[in-house]
Amino acid sequence: MQTSELGKEDIEHLLWDRMLHRELSLSGKDIVVDKTPGNLLLWRRLAACWPHARYIHLIRHPLHILESALAGRPEEDPARTEGLVTTYLRELEEAREELGGLTVRYEDLTADTEEVIRKVCAHLDVEWESGMLAYGSADHGPFVQGIGDFNEKIKSGVVQPGREMPADSAVPESLVPACRAFGYMAAAR
Repeated sequence: MQTSELGKEDIEHLLWDRMLHRELSLSGKDIVVDKTPGNLLLWRRLAACWPHARYIHLIRHPLHILESALAGRPEEDPARTEGLVTTYLRELEEAREELGGLTVRYEDLTADTEEVIRKVCAHLDVEWESGMLAYGSADHGPFVQGIGDFNEKIKSGVVQPGREMPADSAVPESLVPACRAFGYMAAAR
């Protein structure tokens, strides 16, 4: 490591890059699109490892994110889950500001999937294919908690309709800054 002038993070980045190359080779694809929420906690390292990456920031009403997180982890302390969600939301906003890229609103994705996916394809310089809307017809491997989504809606193989937007009064104070930053709530409540 000293001779090659590589530090620990440099070596880790080489390993990450090699692992993704391996997965891409096995899949027969040539581009990775990842939607792992946990990556928000290390987005700076990911950006350092892949400085030419293109970013898609998927935003959703913060209260719906919290509700999904609570439903997915019923054994967790709700206050701890809320704290984790607010951390993720703060990191998402910082990543959006610093990295740039395409912001996709979940509600738009569920309301007009084709239009939004066409924009995503254009951003990634990937050719649009109508089969992208029927993602359930392709083998994506197992649905595993911690590696992508794993609930029944995602297993259906088609994009499900979004929830109705909540009233501002239903939003806990901890989520108000994210609601404002993402355009779900006016500056004053």
